[in-house]
Amino acid sequence: MKRLLATSLIALSLLVTPAAQVKAINGDLGWNAPLLNTMKAYGWQGERVGFGYGATDPDQWPTNHNLLKIQDVLDHGMQPLVITWTAAQVSWLPSGVWVEAGNEPLFGTESPKMSPAYYAKYVVEPVVRAANTRNLQVFIGAQTLDKDNVQWLKGVVQSLPSGLTYGVSFHVYPRGETLLGAPTGYSSIDQALSEARLASGGRLFIISETGMWTAPRCTGFWFWRQCKSWTPEYIANQAQDAYLFFHRKGAQMVVWYQILDGPNPQEKEDTFGVFSPNYSSAKPVIDRTHDGY
Repeated sequence: MKRLLATSLIALSLLVTPAAQVKAINGDLGWNAPLLNTMKAYGWQGERVGFGYGATDPDQWPTNHNLLKIQDVLDHGMQPLVITWTAAQVSWLPSGVWVEAGNEPLFGTESPKMSPAYYAKYVVEPVVRAANTRNLQVFIGAQTLDKDNVQWLKGVVQSLPSGLTYGVSFHVYPRGETLLGAPTGYSSIDQALSEARLASGGRLFIISETGMWTAPRCTGFWFWRQCKSWTPEYIANQAQDAYLFFHRKGAQMVVWYQILDGPNPQEKEDTFGVFSPNYSSAKPVIDRTHDGY
């Protein structure tokens, strides 16, 4: 999501053998050792962390806050997934992390959209090569499963030189009222995922973001304005269905977005969390996904 663009992310490098399937949480909001223990107790197995675009100065990395987060996840016996943007960032990662090369390259209108060839050459290839050299599992950070994004991913894969080892990652957010609604251009999410796997050359894949929010969703104006919200229980049921679906389809990791709600319950970006603000309470989604992993 948009908030991630200002934070650091981990990239996954794929090995020859499939990775263990992992249930993970996005960690750009909320972080401490007791929290990691709590998440483990609820059955979470991994944490997604990220480095920002500008975090490229190696002299600053040994004390970089997100680098300390990554080591903390490893020390708690959990699997870090790190979004990275440069080979230099990969060089500072501890052994055992998974790497995600980039994040949401087509997101927003603040900057020009990157062409598949540009993204492949200047973001993906350097990160993947660095991850392969270190035998780290790495995934190309792609986009949603909409048809135009799947075609864009196909162009990225075709632009990369042969001989590189990697998987792909996707983001899945609600279509209509469900997490598993049909992405744009497809009749079902099953069809979309099948075409995305084909576009990637059948490589391993992860869902590096999925989630739903409780803030009101409003349409219309004045007297015609109507608002409705998803309840925490409804979101928990949707999460369980999504985790089971992607588990059956072979996802190596599914990452729920995200740990902690922000301060404004009326703001979409502030209501994806599994914990209410200040960790005052946990939502049903925190443990409803256990059946999938």
